[in-house]
Amino acid sequence: MRLINAENGRVLSLFSQDDIQPQMGYHLPDIVEGIVARYLFASFPEDKRLSGDSQEGPLRFKTGRFVHSNTPIYIHLMDVYRDGVVVEATSTDYAEIVADDLLSWAEEQFGFRFSEASMRRVYTSSVVVEFDLDVNYSLAAFEQVSAAYTAAMRRFRAIDETVNVTKIQLGVDPTRLTSRQLGADFIIERRVNCPHDSNRFFCDAPLPTLDHVELLKTFEALLKTGRGS
Repeated sequence: MRLINAENGRVLSLFSQDDIQPQMGYHLPDIVEGIVARYLFASFPEDKRLSGDSQEGPLRFKTGRFVHSNTPIYIHLMDVYRDGVVVEATSTDYAEIVADDLLSWAEEQFGFRFSEASMRRVYTSSVVVEFDLDVNYSLAAFEQVSAAYTAAMRRFRAIDETVNVTKIQLGVDPTRLTSRQLGADFIIERRVNCPHDSNRFFCDAPLPTLDHVELLKTFEALLKTGRGS
């Protein structure tokens, strides 16, 4: 398997609003101004979003950059909620560096109490890979199913082309999850506009980027085992 690209890494930090609030309160416009200056965001909340107590959705910052240990990290998105922060970058490793820096900086500059609060992190990552083996072999009865489907397509749609597995999706029964646990599916889907024989796939999983890549390697190793190679 070859990793083509790490497309996106998303880290959600969840905490109790009561536990992290500064004892003396805070001035939201100052925080937003500081975030924009620190992470060089090109898009940030408008002034009208910063007045009053009502907020519809998160404060959203987009297209930023942060230098860590002489390495630039390009930030796709940062959403700030009252009880959580979302950071998206090219990988979850980079997103987590930015998230850690944000919380540490907000505590130092504005008196937030993140270090005293209980916090939970949720990860999602998207990568593009090319498998060495045809994923059709992930379906034990592929040849039989493919033949039946090809015959049906020829009969009803006048299409006489090779049928391939286009998407594999594994997930948990959503009725057994809380709203914050939803979106936990593992997806392997053929890359749009790429020929099937390239074996190029877009993959999404509720995992840190490196763990996601390891899972894909395990998937391909099991394909090879299943073929007896």
